[in-house]
Amino acid sequence: MPISVSTVWNIGRQMEKLTNAVTALKTNQENLEEDVGEIKADVKKLVEKPAKRWDGVVDKGLAVIVGAIVGFLLNGGGIP
Repeated sequence: MPISVSTVWNIGRQMEKLTNAVTALKTNQENLEEDVGEIKADVKKLVEKPAKRWDGVVDKGLAVIVGAIVGFLLNGGGIP
């Protein structure tokens, strides 16, 4: 059974549409991967930020305690 020229053209157009659709999907996937990478980096920064704040609070608290001990000892240590 011979295939007509119009059938071949129709198949060619369908193949072209399919190729364009696959190309568009690939582009969308690449964009999504890039966006996910950016979101992951932003989330990581947000998670680290409170930890840095707590580190600062602990450092300042330790400095206050050490300063109080040093001041106590310089004032005679409270010994009568």
